[in-house]
Amino acid sequence: MARVLTRRRFVIGAAGAAAASLLAGCESRPVMSFLGAMKSWNEKFEGFVFSPNRLAPELPPNRLAPELPPPAQTPENAFPAYFISGAMPSVPANWTLKVGGLVEHPAVLTLDQLQRMPRTDMRVQHHCVEGWSAVASWHGVRLSEIAKAAGLDSRVRYVEFRSGGYWENQGYDWFAGV
Repeated sequence: MARVLTRRRFVIGAAGAAAASLLAGCESRPVMSFLGAMKSWNEKFEGFVFSPNRLAPELPPNRLAPELPPPAQTPENAFPAYFISGAMPSVPANWTLKVGGLVEHPAVLTLDQLQRMPRTDMRVQHHCVEGWSAVASWHGVRLSEIAKAAGLDSRVRYVEFRSGGYWENQGYDWFAGV
């Protein structure tokens, strides 16, 4: 029995064929040229937007967000709860930070070694993509200090972080202010 080509079957078949042709062309010269141009544009735009010379303004301890009066900030009981526990977990005794890649001095740093590095304290307004805002205080070692100690190669453009199942890869300029 002959199958009738309905409009739905035609659209589904055409969409599948279009997707297959795009995947087959991923390594083609025009596609790679386009992707290379977009990568270059994106890196320039990222360099403009994220600059270690334009950090978020810090707030004094006695002040809330400058542009948000207290009622406009997310109330404390309305924050999403990502970690719920009676106590914060302690850092494992053998925890280390491995620094490698394009550096002169690859290293494995312990928590004690990191705590002896120059400490930075910040108090900034945080606007989360999930729709909440808060003033947060943070202290720790800047990535730029770790990079300086490791002898970061000037050719480095990206930094990769791995921790448990978490993975992050960003342009170095984005992390330089952290």
